Amino acid sequence: NVRGLLHCQVVAVGFLFNWLKVAFRFLVNQHFNLAVASAIFYCLALWLERKGAC
Repeated sequence: NVRGLLHCQVVAVGFLFNWLKVAFRFLVNQHFNLAVASAIFYCLALWLERKGAC
């Protein structure tokens, strides 16, 4: 089901974008250094890549 998969990806991307926005705001507010922030995002990207799209 191509349409179902596409919908799933749209939801996943929307959720991820929202989460990144919140996480970024949190990191900035907490005055975390960029090394910590980039390490977190790098790990998240690796995890998503392994998991695959949905």
